[in-house]
Amino acid sequence: MFAANNLLFCKLVVLEVGKESK
Repeated sequence: MFAANNLLFCKLVVLEVGKESK
């Protein structure tokens, strides 16, 4: 359960970083 949550959080962070990069 924790692993899945961590993955989701990572995905969100990556998305935010990508948006900022662009």
